[in-house]
Amino acid sequence: MSYLNCSRCGLSIPEPRVPALSPEYCPRCIARRRGPIPMFRSPLTMRELAADDGPLAATGPRAA
Repeated sequence: MSYLNCSRCGLSIPEPRVPALSPEYCPRCIARRRGPIPMFRSPLTMRELAADDGPLAATGPRAA
């Protein structure tokens, strides 16, 4: 299973089966911050990517 992730707010959603339904930009960031932040595909959720032993542990969305 593949996920669509937002690097700014940490939103992770399962990728829809129909590619036309996949959001290009994060719906949460558009609603809250009025800014289009591109979503990226990953086999892991943002929580798994930002885990202590994950590759993005120091650069996760809440690391600053």
